[in-house]
Amino acid sequence: IDLQALESGLHFLIATPAKALADKIWTDRRVTPRKTADFHAYLYEDLRINSGALNSIDRILLGRIAQQYGSRKIRLLCDYLHQAEGTVP
Repeated sequence: IDLQALESGLHFLIATPAKALADKIWTDRRVTPRKTADFHAYLYEDLRINSGALNSIDRILLGRIAQQYGSRKIRLLCDYLHQAEGTVP
């Protein structure tokens, strides 16, 4: 956090991890999942996200984001995270 910005009264928004991941996947044209398993390589190899970070994603919030976006990609991500819960890549 930029303390100078805070002291000068500037405001900024910081995305939650769920929102940041949803935005990344929603806008990334390289990922075109057809099934939930398609996310494994993308998340762990392309984005290099560790399993601890994925386990900390708020799945309820991610589900709400998927609903708001009306995005099949984000819905499949939610399904993948639900299925992969507690597993190590």
